[in-house]
Amino acid sequence: MRASLYQQIGQLKVELDWMEKKWDLTVEERRGLIEAEHEKISVRRQCELLGISRSGLYYKARGENGYNLQLMRLIDEYYTRYPFYGVRRLTGWLKNEGYKVNHKRVKRLMREMGLYAIYPKPGLSKGGEGHKKYPYLLKCLLISIIISFSMTTLYHPYYPINITGRHRSPRW
Repeated sequence: MRASLYQQIGQLKVELDWMEKKWDLTVEERRGLIEAEHEKISVRRQCELLGISRSGLYYKARGENGYNLQLMRLIDEYYTRYPFYGVRRLTGWLKNEGYKVNHKRVKRLMREMGLYAIYPKPGLSKGGEGHKKYPYLLKCLLISIIISFSMTTLYHPYYPINITGRHRSPRW
């Protein structure tokens, strides 16, 4: 029993020494750390320690086929002319040119090339950090005198009537 515990402790010590400084790496870097010829730690255990699957270790990604490369070249040419065209417009253009594509393929190819449509993003009208904000000085001012309003101005939608019957100032 004692010999078995010492054997486990020795195995854990070997694994701990092997694992030093291998924590903050990407999956590709961790795949490169696998030592197939390591005498004390199996490939299965190394994959388990590094947190990657064995099938991912042996996987080799296929490159793009010729048709996708041709589409990528066309998308790139059209995008340089019209950078504000998004996935839908490019898909429609490619279909009109006679290519068999759908929006998912065009979106994936654009993402792989790093192309994104140029358009106003949300929050565009928010002020910057260094921009001074000026207070609205007329907020607490009560308008008590109505100076010459005609009937056309009285019912104009830009001169709303409040519940007291008095007119509020227009919001320009």
